This record gives sequence, C-alpha cells and structure tokens, in this order.
Amino acid sequence: MKRKIYVAYGSNMDLAQMAYRCPQAKLLGKGLMKDWQLLFKGSQTGSYATIEQAGNHEVPVLLWEISRSDEARLNVYEGYPKFYYKKTVQVKTENGLVTGMAYIMHEERETGIPSAEYYDVLEQAYKEFGFDLKILREAYRVSRDKSRQNM
Repeated sequence: MKRKIYVAYGSNMDLAQMAYRCPQAKLLGKGLMKDWQLLFKGSQTGSYATIEQAGNHEVPVLLWEISRSDEARLNVYEGYPKFYYKKTVQVKTENGLVTGMAYIMHEERETGIPSAEYYDVLEQAYKEFGFDLKILREAYRVSRDKSRQNM
C-alpha cells in the first residue's frame, strides 16, 4: 500500500477528527513550516485555515502518514481541487527537513473570521501539541482586520 506524508495545520490536527476522517492515518510527529503564515479565508460556508508564503513567519504542523484511501477522503473534505489545491512543502522537524503534501486554499479567496467552533478545534490542538498560541491568535487578528477592510 503506497503511503505519503500529509502536512496538517488546521482542523486535521484534531486527533479524533483524523481518526474518523482517515482511519488508516498514522501520526508521525510535529514540525514547523518556516516562511509561511497561517490565515483564515473562505467562502459562503465559512472561513477556514490556510497558509501562504511569507517571510519571518512560521506555522506549526502535524505530520501524518496517509494511505491512498485516506487521501481520497481528504480530497473530498478539503474540496480539492476547487477550494484547496495540493502543494509539496518542506517542514522542519527535530530530525531534519521532511517533505510532505499540504492542502492550500486558492489565494484569491477573501480573508474572513472562522466560527468559534472551528477556532476552538485549532486552539485545542495548539494546546495539546505545545504550539505557540500567538501564531493562531495573530492569524485570527490579521484575518479579522483584513475582512473588515473588505466590507
């Protein structure tokens, strides 16, 4: 069975959601994406996490080993290829650089404010894995401020 590394930075950092969504997935560990920024963007259904390249920023992530069937389920969940596209990215881990696949929202999507429930899922994951909450709070603030400017 062919498997690949999936890089999660949003709600797929929630262990229960991933167990349900991708039953064959195995958590490999955590890492940091250097020169990437976490943001919230969206559509009519709401605003969700995405990442964009940006110097002097970093995004904490979880690394998952996923099967082809897990990836097929993620494709549906992420709205691939219309809502999110896939990109091969580099992640810094305690054992060196790891290459994996991340879903990234199309950049032309407007920034927005995530629902409280969605934000709470990310906040709990940040706490559980010891990630810097300032990164998540900054993403919320930047997205909130930009969405106000677009009104």
